[in-house]
Amino acid sequence: MLVPGESSHWHTAKPHKALKSGDRIFCWESGARRMVGLAELVSPDTGLNEYGETLFEVRYLTRRFAVMPTITELRQVPVVDDASFLKVGPATTVLQLKHEQAQALYQFLCVKNPDCAGIWSDLEAQPPGRPLSGR
Repeated sequence: MLVPGESSHWHTAKPHKALKSGDRIFCWESGARRMVGLAELVSPDTGLNEYGETLFEVRYLTRRFAVMPTITELRQVPVVDDASFLKVGPATTVLQLKHEQAQALYQFLCVKNPDCAGIWSDLEAQPPGRPLSGR
C-alpha cells in the first residue's frame, strides 16, 4: 500500500484544525500497533465520504518499513514514550506530536530503517525547541 510518490485518501471523523499541506505524517498501523512508514499531507480536506467523515490526501515517502517498531519498542524511546498515539484510549486518525517527539521518533526510525534517512534531514540535526513546520 505504501508506494513512494503515490497518494491516497484517508478519512477522519474529527479533522484536526491545524492541518496544512506539507505536514509530516508518521504512518501507524493501529491493528498491529506498529510504525509502518512516512508520508506527507497533500490536502487537509478533500471532501466527505459516505459516512460524513472528512477525507484528506497523503503522499507516501517510503515503502513499508523493513523493520516496523511496535508499540512496546516505541514506549522504550525517551521523549516518544509519552506520545499520544502510544496511550490507551479511543482510536484517532490524526494526532499531533511535539517537535521533540517527532525528532526522536524520526531518528529512531532511521536507525532501524537507514533508507529513510535524509527524507526529513532537518529532523536529523535540528536543535530542540524550534517549531515543527511540516516542510
